[in-house]
Amino acid sequence: MKKNILKHLTVTGFANNTDLTNCEILENELNEAKGRLKLAKKDVKDAKQKLNQALEEVINKIENKKKEIKETQNNLADDAEP
Repeated sequence: MKKNILKHLTVTGFANNTDLTNCEILENELNEAKGRLKLAKKDVKDAKQKLNQALEEVINKIENKKKEIKETQNNLADDAEP
């Protein structure tokens, strides 16, 4: 009878310890995943800022080219008039 109780307590204690260990492992994995998510969000934010900056540069280049074309057309029109 005492051996059965001792075995039961040992098995129960081992099972509880294993559950706690599994919970700690899962908690560590969750914390690591949260950290990776935070870094990924920062990377996305940085990428969006770079993209917006690049788009602004392209838009400015297009606007400058449009102005150059218009000036060239005006100069050609002025030169073509007698």
